[in-house]
Amino acid sequence: MLAERATYYPPISCAELGRITTPVLIVRGERSPRIFQLISDELARCLRSDTTVVIPGAAHPPQAGNFNYFNQVVAHFIMTH
Repeated sequence: MLAERATYYPPISCAELGRITTPVLIVRGERSPRIFQLISDELARCLRSDTTVVIPGAAHPPQAGNFNYFNQVVAHFIMTH
């Protein structure tokens, strides 16, 4: 990965995230590394229409640790939004 970080992850501000009006599902595992907890908390703070779900017993990626619960959460989110 010799490219500059901004080339493949362009910066986005909290204000820009706040302009997203589409419902957003933020998912993280209960045992995810702290960095993912911090990222998901910051995203939730910036987004106006977010739903945050913590997958019990899962690490990262959360869908691998508890796929039944993950699938139920995603299906419910899709059906209600």
